[in-house]
Amino acid sequence: MRGVHVIGALAVAMSLAACSANPPLAGGSGPLHKWRLTQHEDAVFGPSLIASIPMGYSASLLTGELRTGMLDLMCFKQQPIVRIRFNYKIGSNASAAVAYRFDDKPGVEAKARFLRDHATIVIDDPSEVRRFLAGLATAGKMVMRVDSLVAGATNIELDVQGGAPASEQALAGCPLPPVVADSRG
Repeated sequence: MRGVHVIGALAVAMSLAACSANPPLAGGSGPLHKWRLTQHEDAVFGPSLIASIPMGYSASLLTGELRTGMLDLMCFKQQPIVRIRFNYKIGSNASAAVAYRFDDKPGVEAKARFLRDHATIVIDDPSEVRRFLAGLATAGKMVMRVDSLVAGATNIELDVQGGAPASEQALAGCPLPPVVADSRG
């Protein structure tokens, strides 16, 4: 039975590798490297783009479990968001935390929400999204850590080159609101 799990995990890994080889949609603002742009059709607001980059995978030869994820930049309710999806339960608001850094810059504890599926993390606060996108714009590498009572520590290292043109294209329909100065004396 263990052999079936291993074969299944390898088959899924090969199909994920094939998916990540798909060419991105045509864009004009620079190379996307490993980023992929996909068209999303919204019946109300029309088409939009989602910029995604696969987070790789790990497989357990003992259980046959394949763990993988995806980092998405997208518009949701006319606002830019960062969505991190896993194919396993990663944690909840009460039991997990997210931190990241770009290249050799200082690390950031992200203000993120874990959705009810316990497998999806969302960064949707405009100031947090702005900070994330500013770091991504010039970065070559991102290191992310999810500390979770459910899944333990998950450490991810991504080649995020091309993040600036990918985010510009995906978020063109929902730009961040301008920073407003605090008028309190």
